[in-house]
Amino acid sequence: MYYKVFIKNAEVIISNHVVDGAVVAPEGISVDELYTWVEEQESSNNSIFVQDYYGDFWDEFCSHHKQIEAAGGMVVNDENELLIIKRLGYWDLPKGKLEKAEIPKTGAIREVEEECGISNLIVQEKLPSTWHTYQIKSKKILKKTHWFLMNYAGEENLTPQIEEDITEVKFADPNWVKSNVLNNTYGSLMPLFYTYLTRYK
Repeated sequence: MYYKVFIKNAEVIISNHVVDGAVVAPEGISVDELYTWVEEQESSNNSIFVQDYYGDFWDEFCSHHKQIEAAGGMVVNDENELLIIKRLGYWDLPKGKLEKAEIPKTGAIREVEEECGISNLIVQEKLPSTWHTYQIKSKKILKKTHWFLMNYAGEENLTPQIEEDITEVKFADPNWVKSNVLNNTYGSLMPLFYTYLTRYK
């Protein structure tokens, strides 16, 4: 069992296998205590590891949150540039909540089209999903986002979906992503950006 969840920008690994190099959370920690403990550890660049022998902690963790499923795209054009958006001042990837009974692949395409104003996307492969938490008033949310690698070969004008707080949409090359995105994005997206930079050097 292995789950990687981002609480704020802290990478928390909940697993029955020891993770080398991670900061180990106290044994028997509760979900509420974990949130407090993570905040105290946030200055560390290391992952945080929670030992979960039988999956009981993960079940408890999920029960403390309202669960939401979303989907999005890591979209690369024919010049190997990555489609990125700026939302609420941070660089992001196009994604959004799945509609009722919508399958992740369909939802990912729809969200990219709506948020960026493009069409005719070609899904190339399923990428690993990400998990992150956030809070609305007193309710904790656990969001699972399904990701897909997509190709875009069109020449449509990129149009940000303003009503979703998106102010900018652009294709960026690897050097631009390294210099401008990695220091101004969300921790949960870092694995995706590193995947892009590894594949399209």
